[in-house]
Amino acid sequence: MVDSVRKVIMQRDDISCEEAEERIEQFRIGMDGILNRGGSLEDLEDLMSNEFGLEPDYIEEFLL
Repeated sequence: MVDSVRKVIMQRDDISCEEAEERIEQFRIGMDGILNRGGSLEDLEDLMSNEFGLEPDYIEEFLL
């Protein structure tokens, strides 16, 4: 579940749930691209930081 990512970016960025979902979907697409090309966990952490400005710990929500 990505509930905490959704909640954090909604509150921090003052966006709607729909906007948060769109950003999360774009992140998932980027994440799939990284995984499909054999990228590393570090690549995923960089994507998390670039897309959401969040710490790498949040990656776990997408991998579970």
